Formats: sequence, structure tokens, C-alpha cells
Amino acid sequence: MDNFIKMIDYLNTHPKNDSYSKIIIYSFNNSNELAHLSITDIATNCYVSISTVSRFARVFDFKSFAEFKSYITIYSNISPDFSFRIKNSDLGLIRNNPKQFLMNYKEKIDASLTDVITNINISKIDEVLSMINSHDNVYVFGSESSYSLLNEIQRGLFISGKLIFSGKETKDFERMALNLKKNDLALVFSSFGTFLSDSPQIIDEILKSGCDNIFITQHTENMTTSSFKNILNITKENHVEAGNYPFLFICEFLVRRYYSLFHNKK
Repeated sequence: MDNFIKMIDYLNTHPKNDSYSKIIIYSFNNSNELAHLSITDIATNCYVSISTVSRFARVFDFKSFAEFKSYITIYSNISPDFSFRIKNSDLGLIRNNPKQFLMNYKEKIDASLTDVITNINISKIDEVLSMINSHDNVYVFGSESSYSLLNEIQRGLFISGKLIFSGKETKDFERMALNLKKNDLALVFSSFGTFLSDSPQIIDEILKSGCDNIFITQHTENMTTSSFKNILNITKENHVEAGNYPFLFICEFLVRRYYSLFHNKK
């Protein structure tokens, strides 16, 4: 699990006066000064022991307290074009004319969804769904941040009578990839293709298994995709500023289309 998500998950499931929660809250609220603080400073300000701070770093998958500080400092300074997929010029617009920004944003989303409808190949969609239906063991891969989407796909297919398997953390996807058999089906969902670069070992294991595989994306420039047996590219343009809307749109369609074709057919 991503370090940040793991800390947020901990914070959401533990009281604020918990020792680790206090370290997370203090570090997040003082991210700009964190690089200049010692482990003693953190322990004193959080009313915990130095050993607790040291254990905290290891529990959340940091090699050291120094690595933790560096991670938080870098994470808190990620540029808005990466975090929110908006250009710096749009920051002035959303600040000074938020309604116009919303109108522009809506137009970008509309254009991305129109791209899906214009270019999607329904026959290809049905081919993918038929493969899901015909394989006994179907495994769905994606980044940890896409867990809720993968979970919804699982739930939607289960309603249609099809049980598929997925994971929550990287270690789950690694385990799945290592145990793939030739007669299995692996579905790789990655809206902008980052799963390919972030998890090359998992991709290698999927391809080495010789199983049927399908890569589903809205990003049009993934060179690694040529290694997959089947590719479902849902748009012709990348639509970076529209975010994941095209991907969510087609995934919701996939489970509904599957239901219409295969519900109660087994």
C-alpha cells in the first residue's frame, strides 16, 4: 500500500490521541518545517518517546526516520498539474472566476465522454466480456489507488453471477501474478497506464504466465501494451485534464453490459 494511503487509513481507523495518529497529524500539519526537525523534536512535540517515532517509521514502510521526513516533504510539495491535472494558468481562473472554470472543466469532461462513445468498439467490448464469462478464473489487476473501482467491478460482476478475484495492496497483486495459470484470464485496468511503470514485476509475471490477458486504458501512448494479447483503448485522445471520467464511464458500462448479456445464462 502507498505510504501516504497507509497513514491516512491508519488515521481514519484510530483515535486522534493514539501515538501513531499524533505523529501523523503533527507531521502533516507541519510538513514545511519537518525537514528541519529532529527525531527528538517530533517525539517532544507529539508527547511520545523517541523509540515510538522510530518504530512508527518502520511500521509505515520507511527505512528510517530521515526517509519518512523526506517523503512527507516531497509529497506535500507535489505540483498541482500532477495532483489535480490542471495547468498553472487554470489556478488563476479557478481563483478569480470559479464558475467559468467549472464550465471549462465540464466541457473537457463532455469531450472525453464523447470520445468514448464515438470511438469505442462494442464488438471488442463484447469480446472482452465473453472472455470474462468463459474463463473459470479471472483476476483483475490495478494500482492500490484504484481499489474502490476494482471492488465495484467485482461487485457488479458478482451480481451477474460471475465471481472474479482482485487485490487491495501491491503484495496481493504480486501474489496473484505469481500464481497465474495458462488457462486463467488477467485483466489489467490502468486509466493513464501508470500501473505499467509502477509495477513492472507484476506485469512481467502476468506476461510470463502465458495466460489470456487484456489491458484496459484511456491512455493512448503506452508502448508496453504491445506485449498484451488484447488491448481495449477506450479513447483516441488522452484527456488528461478530464481525469478518470472516461475510465469510470466505460467500467460502469462494462458491468451493466455484462449483466444484460450473461445474467442467469449459466
